[in-house]
Amino acid sequence: MTRGLLLVLGGCLAVSLLGAACGGDDDAGAIGGSTTTPGSGGSTTTTSTTVLASPASKYSLLQDDLGRGYITDIRGTVVLDLKSYAATPVFKTPVEGEKQLTEWGYLDGYQTAVEPEGREEATLTGAYAIVMETHLFKDAAGAKKFYDYLQTVRNKQSSVLQAQAVGDESLVAYLTSGKIQGSTVDRAIHQVYFRRGNLVGVVKTIGAAPFMKPEYVTAAAKMMDDKALGSRPAPSPTPTSNYTPPANRAATKTVGTPAPSATAAGR
Repeated sequence: MTRGLLLVLGGCLAVSLLGAACGGDDDAGAIGGSTTTPGSGGSTTTTSTTVLASPASKYSLLQDDLGRGYITDIRGTVVLDLKSYAATPVFKTPVEGEKQLTEWGYLDGYQTAVEPEGREEATLTGAYAIVMETHLFKDAAGAKKFYDYLQTVRNKQSSVLQAQAVGDESLVAYLTSGKIQGSTVDRAIHQVYFRRGNLVGVVKTIGAAPFMKPEYVTAAAKMMDDKALGSRPAPSPTPTSNYTPPANRAATKTVGTPAPSATAAGR
């Protein structure tokens, strides 16, 4: 595996890392002290008209949220505007993307990722990577249209799961993609799409199939939603470097890693 947008996968530390117990069967799904439990469905019935302020990066997760034991993917941390996001694989063409995002009232977006410290081989003992996107719109109606659009372009090979609901509405999907490097173990991907008012979030966890559970990805999404609700501090992240990669339409040639903003489309 090579390094790309997401430095996928990593090590099992001496203690539980990002809520994934090393080789254990803990069902808590704890990340940074947050816990979740399974629910009876994948979406809520609330109709929030919450209007959250920019930048979208405030609602992503930081080191203070996740704790020690991971590495930020600097090259996979991207600040998006309407034009750059329109040029990503989420849309058929940049022109069509700009038209749709303009109609929906797109304000700004942000994508980042973290990987465990031991790289891919240690996912065989329970560690996993997290990819996060946040997108803000002028109002909840525009965000709702974008959220609905994402359901039409997400990876149709994924299965929709029954899991804890997040935000005003959410969906949890699951699929396997290739093998963990140097093993015959499936690489598992859980993904949450959620909306809270004018915010749409996409969260993905990537790890070894025997250890991964939907509770891990919903725990991360719930922490992001808590920032939107004001129950968790939401500071803007400090830039990790001067590197500002352009959003592009071609997927990075790295096993299991999306191109900028390809996450939302499940690619």
